[in-house]
Amino acid sequence: MFRNEDLFRMMKLSSEEIKEKRLKLTGPILERIHHKVVMMMQDAKIMASEPMRKAASYTINQWKFLKNILKDGVAENRMITRFGC
Repeated sequence: MFRNEDLFRMMKLSSEEIKEKRLKLTGPILERIHHKVVMMMQDAKIMASEPMRKAASYTINQWKFLKNILKDGVAENRMITRFGC
């Protein structure tokens, strides 16, 4: 995902072009992450670890916010500006 964002910046894409690329390239990555976390939560052996339990729960609880990057082509740019990266 980060490589995609770097590529989008290097290509100097418009916000609309970035949104389209994110939906096509980043959306499937996010869905795979979500699927893996859901599967991990069903594995008692993995969930026996408190840090893993916390990480999985946090990811699921924050999922709607994590997907916000797919909504437009400027979310990443706002974060870069805000945090001075």
